Amino acid sequence: MIKSTVDNLFTSIFCHETNSASLIIKFLLVLETEKLIPLFNISTNENNQSPIDAVVTNRQNEILLVRDIIQETQEKPNLPTLFFGSNFSVNLAQGWRLGVVDNLKFNTFLIFTQEGFILENPEPYLSFLPHHRQEYYAQLSEKYSFIPWDYWQNITLKFAEDKPECTLILHHDKNHYLQINLSNNSNSEAEQIESQLPLIFCYFILKRFWRYVEEFRQKSFFIFNPHDFLYLDCDRLSYFITNVLKNIDITEEDLDQLIRSC
Repeated sequence: MIKSTVDNLFTSIFCHETNSASLIIKFLLVLETEKLIPLFNISTNENNQSPIDAVVTNRQNEILLVRDIIQETQEKPNLPTLFFGSNFSVNLAQGWRLGVVDNLKFNTFLIFTQEGFILENPEPYLSFLPHHRQEYYAQLSEKYSFIPWDYWQNITLKFAEDKPECTLILHHDKNHYLQINLSNNSNSEAEQIESQLPLIFCYFILKRFWRYVEEFRQKSFFIFNPHDFLYLDCDRLSYFITNVLKNIDITEEDLDQLIRSC
């Protein structure tokens, strides 16, 4: 089981399971095989009466409802989310200044919506994207910022050579990119590998979702093909875990195929 002291998607959807790491891998295998993008319903409305209990932890160790943050920062707050999690380490390279790449590092939760992602602002508060790029994002408050997906040109996942750690990278241009890591305090190598699964999961989701980002870049709307998505709330998740994921046996061939598709 992933030993997490913070809140994320998997502590919400697999909260009663003793082997969540295995379920995450099985989940990824199903999504890759069926070419699906998961969307998680976290808001109660007339079409969804069993929302997922989605929470994140901020830098002050306060537990926050994801739907409240989205309500504060999104024009369409009731749309299902792609991912949410806590305890990420973010490194923003902002371009050359006097011949040196200017980096800004801080810890934050992340919420991936269909339109972009929400994160905590650095402390002390400052506008952390250059002024000439501010038309691409919304500075929302002293607490949060929202950056649309189409601000970034592409995404990559990089694995460290000397330790079980990976980095999700969003590229704007050569000298302007965002690196995302997960804070890792695990002792054993197995726990360190398991702790990276949320980032790997994010990469697979965004990789498949990115065709919509490219197709509707700089537009104010998305037109989704419903067959590309797996819509999940609490009731559907319970059925999916019990009747699909728990009946899957993972083989070495499956894992090899998953790794090769990164």
